[in-house]
Amino acid sequence: MSIIRQIQELRSIAHSDHLLTVDLAERLGALEERVGSESDLPDLRTPEFGKSEYLLNCDPNGVALVASSELTDAIQRDPHPDPAWVRIRSGNVLALRWLCHFIGFRHRAIHLFLDHPDHPDATFVQVRSLSKYNSPWLFDMPVGGHVDATDTPRASLRKEVSEELGLDDHTDLMEVNEIGTYNITIPDFQPNYAEIEHTTLYRATIRPESFSRFRLQEGEVGGLVLFKLDELNRWIEELPDRVGGGLIDSWKYYSRP
Repeated sequence: MSIIRQIQELRSIAHSDHLLTVDLAERLGALEERVGSESDLPDLRTPEFGKSEYLLNCDPNGVALVASSELTDAIQRDPHPDPAWVRIRSGNVLALRWLCHFIGFRHRAIHLFLDHPDHPDATFVQVRSLSKYNSPWLFDMPVGGHVDATDTPRASLRKEVSEELGLDDHTDLMEVNEIGTYNITIPDFQPNYAEIEHTTLYRATIRPESFSRFRLQEGEVGGLVLFKLDELNRWIEELPDRVGGGLIDSWKYYSRP
């Protein structure tokens, strides 16, 4: 069987519930044995390939996939690539970030709406950096990211606020509240990529004294724009191709009564 056919079958199986099964684990093992270098995977990879960044495979409720003895046996075989494509931690299944996106395994993410303290009719929106391989220059959530491995969504929120904006969620933000959870499938922006997320959505207000501490992450955040709510709603409704998928889906929760 060709490597392309193997990949197509993996994706077809994963598409049913976006969870790693014993059958998928065994087929991944066969694929691992055929992949000796980056050039062996046709048109596959984002810059994530080869990095030891693991995401938790979860169900539509965000509940971690628990590794059965059969699944554990299928995963724990020799030889493993380095880094291992799939691993088990505390009984839960973790997969490399590129593999989650490549095959379509559901994983957890966080998004944050950031409001202005003096303008209740406005909120901040990120302009994604032109250096981003996914959705460059689009309007998107001011803060967003994956939940690493077995971290909690709240811990990931703290990390992303620091990394993307240079702020501390405890001292620079007020009224940090979870306002919803949802499942998202971001439309393909490139071949062989599937973003299947269970997202925890937060909303907070920046403290007036914290504006001077903004430090936007180079290569990640091109800028922040303060949008009036009615104008942002128009962008989302009339020019959705200029808006990232995360913002479009999260906006439904932010704007509802």
